[in-house]
Amino acid sequence: MKLVLFYNILNMSLKASFVILAVLLIRLCLKKAPKIFSYVLWIVVLFRLLCPVSIELPFSVIPEDVNNGIVMKGITEHYVGNRKIYEDTTEEFDTAIKHGLEPVVELDESGEIGEAYVVTAEDGISEPDTIYKTWLPILSNLWIVGIVGLLLYNVISFLKLKKKLIGSVPYDEEEDIYISDYIDMPFVIGFYYPSIYLPSSLGKKEQEYILLHERYHIRRKDNIIKVLAFFALCIHWFNPLVWIAFILFTKDMEMGCDEAVLKEMGEEIREDYATSLLSLATGKRALVSTALAFGEGDTKGRIINALSWKKPATKVVASMAVLCVLVGTVCFANPADNAIENPYEWTSKVSLEDIDSCSAASLGDDTVAYEVPEEILADFIYVLNEIPRGSIRKEKTASEKQITVAFTCGKQEFLLTYGNGITMFSFDKKTKLLFEEEVWQTDDKQLASCMKRLISQGTSTVVSDGPVAPTRDEVYAMREKVQEGMTEEEISRLRELVKVENLNRESSYLYGNQFEEYKNPESKYWDCYTQSGKIQVGWAVTCKAPGFDPNGDMTEEEYYQKYGVPEIVEVDVPKAEVFYSRINEFRSLVKSDLLDYDFDVMEECMRLAVETHDVNYLYQIYYMLHDMDYFLFRYGPESMGLYVSDMSTVEKYYGVLNIYEGEPK
Repeated sequence: MKLVLFYNILNMSLKASFVILAVLLIRLCLKKAPKIFSYVLWIVVLFRLLCPVSIELPFSVIPEDVNNGIVMKGITEHYVGNRKIYEDTTEEFDTAIKHGLEPVVELDESGEIGEAYVVTAEDGISEPDTIYKTWLPILSNLWIVGIVGLLLYNVISFLKLKKKLIGSVPYDEEEDIYISDYIDMPFVIGFYYPSIYLPSSLGKKEQEYILLHERYHIRRKDNIIKVLAFFALCIHWFNPLVWIAFILFTKDMEMGCDEAVLKEMGEEIREDYATSLLSLATGKRALVSTALAFGEGDTKGRIINALSWKKPATKVVASMAVLCVLVGTVCFANPADNAIENPYEWTSKVSLEDIDSCSAASLGDDTVAYEVPEEILADFIYVLNEIPRGSIRKEKTASEKQITVAFTCGKQEFLLTYGNGITMFSFDKKTKLLFEEEVWQTDDKQLASCMKRLISQGTSTVVSDGPVAPTRDEVYAMREKVQEGMTEEEISRLRELVKVENLNRESSYLYGNQFEEYKNPESKYWDCYTQSGKIQVGWAVTCKAPGFDPNGDMTEEEYYQKYGVPEIVEVDVPKAEVFYSRINEFRSLVKSDLLDYDFDVMEECMRLAVETHDVNYLYQIYYMLHDMDYFLFRYGPESMGLYVSDMSTVEKYYGVLNIYEGEPK
């Protein structure tokens, strides 16, 4: 979790860096403009540093490859250490592929596929180390240390300052203004209830100017914005551009308040105001700034700015405001995603929410339309996002057409045509002619299974009714292959483990309604996957209960009597960790590599489920365990019908196991 968080922070910091550079550039153009405009642009920077999401517009200062994470992914997936490269003509290439490594295929400028190769560690069969695996964990620890250090320094500085304020005399209790003998500089302190502290050495005229300045800080909520800016600095402390932004933001904030004072009291006080600033700084140490207390800084710059300040013309202010709105908008927004350029651009990019419509039709003598169920559509998206790059190739001819699925994403229509075990990719010619005489094809087994599942659920007499499940002979033949080299004890243990894992999820799927709970963002069920200990997952009595108020009219006991007691689940080990260990036990029991690919997919689904909280990944795990249990170690309709009340689930064949499609990838 920490590593994923740090990775996301790095990506946010990279995007914010482009915004900071844009503000630095426009700040040069606004050198003689009122500082309030620069200050507003720094608030846009603050938003980019703290908020991971934003609106999309055709124009943005952030490059698209930075926004969609391609740049960060390219950096973190860069190989480190010794590695080997094998071309697809070598035996070592085949060995590496059998051990689960994915081939790499480079495209030339014309889009043609070159020769494939695979990159391995020195042993020739393992994944090589990357920056993400090696350096990022170390850097994430240093990142935490830096945050703790900055926060600790800030807390100590704040406590020292509070100690100095003991014995301060109220100047105006209604406004929370105090006079102190132990401070040299005026400042504002406090987050929710800010107070102003003035040194006792100030004259009456100086007090008038400084108080007005500090009141503008409070009026503009600078005490709150400064805390947020410091929080952003703590998170992104490793980025030098953030430090530059923080320093300049503070300067513009102070000068903006100076200009507000001069605007209110008139240009004729410029020299007196500059003199008061100089008297504050002469022979005195600057206040150590903390997040909750900040005083005056950059006296030289402020004096020069005050002496040169003139009330700007209305036209100038209006033009500067328009410029800042335009710059702020392109800094605030993310770039809109470009149209899909080729099949590779689909992968790892599209989610279920992106699909506006989906239709399917058989392409035999009679054209038959199909409805695509949501669970099959979710499988399509998952499979398409996971297709190995090297498995897609260009061909001169298309496969014999059997069924076509059309996905509509906005104005883009993406077509998949299946036949003879081959799936063809293409775009609707109305939107983009990509292929000319050539077509893209893949023989990806999981994608073919999705297509066959869709055909099996059609209602037309042209296609077969019922699930296209493996035959009894096919099941027994494959079972024999999988169990090769295993003892009877190992076979029995494997069957029992798979059965338990499957029945647990089937119970949740059919009766426990837990899959629906996982979709609910307010549900605590997902914590069982990521946390241990006592986890509240609901209420024993279902009702719309308000949150318990310890200061309310009811005691805790009276509250529970009325609304029901919390339902607590004791989780010794998070479910995700239990699942990973169970898969490892599966692997240790099976002597062949026939199920390795399916085990890998289930592990990856659990990782993605925990990372994204997308319940569709849990559905995928359930489908795979279902097929593995009912159609690999037992033949479901025959041996399970006596024990399961819902026969529709037992007889259903999801067809997601790679094993029945031939040799493992």
